[in-house]
Amino acid sequence: MATSSVCSAPGCHKPIRKRRHMACGMHDARMERHGSFNTPERPKCWNPEPQVGDRHGRLTVVGSAEGYLNKQSGSVVRRWRLRCDCGNEVVRQAFQIRKDSRHCGCERAFKPIPVGSRFGALTVVAEAVRDGLYWRVPCQCDCGASTMPPAFSLRTRKSQSCGLCMRTCADDVKQAVAAATTTHGWSGTPEYNAWLSMRKRCGNPKDRAYRNYGARGIRVCEAWQNDFLAFLEHVGPKPEPRLSIDRIDNEKGYEPGNVRWADASTQNRNRRAFVMRSSPI
Repeated sequence: MATSSVCSAPGCHKPIRKRRHMACGMHDARMERHGSFNTPERPKCWNPEPQVGDRHGRLTVVGSAEGYLNKQSGSVVRRWRLRCDCGNEVVRQAFQIRKDSRHCGCERAFKPIPVGSRFGALTVVAEAVRDGLYWRVPCQCDCGASTMPPAFSLRTRKSQSCGLCMRTCADDVKQAVAAATTTHGWSGTPEYNAWLSMRKRCGNPKDRAYRNYGARGIRVCEAWQNDFLAFLEHVGPKPEPRLSIDRIDNEKGYEPGNVRWADASTQNRNRRAFVMRSSPI
């Protein structure tokens, strides 16, 4: 392509891409669309603000309302108050008034809900009543309480009880689940933790204390191995917080007659090293 072959549009020095109009790609497209190298100016939109007294369907503009701050643009969005022929007042923006505001919602088709219909624990006892923008349906719950949920809430199954009985039922379910999953009710207590620790150091080789217990042949008796209540029945509840499980004979295992609650000083005197030093030669 010759270097002198440039676009024929005024002020454009790009090389020619289209021989038809002797122009570059951009100006050739403009010529095809608009018949000129220049883009025609677009007409400005005419968006007049609503005036007090203007009618839009069943709505009448009665004044301005409090606006709100648009966080993206940083400008304040203006709104207007409109009164419907039915007496309700609504707040709309200008584009909503021009576009789709013709009533407050009172002309929406409402399909009545037959008396006697069931929605979960609710039974419809009377016809729906208009309440502002909503239709509320008088219902009676199976627990005896009366309530008036919105009609759309019933149809979408969001309202299926008065709410109070559901909370009561939830509490009953929680109690039933707790009773069904509770074995003895001692989980997390010092007595239960002592029983778990006793089994770990005697039967788990990965436990830090296993070499001083399980590796030496110290075992938990069969009656206590899988029965915490049998262990608790023998040793009893922990008398004081400072006490812990101790074996009376250091060479025997955890078995009935050889286990007690003892303090730290008693357990120190019952260690193997202390007993070996104090024994006669």
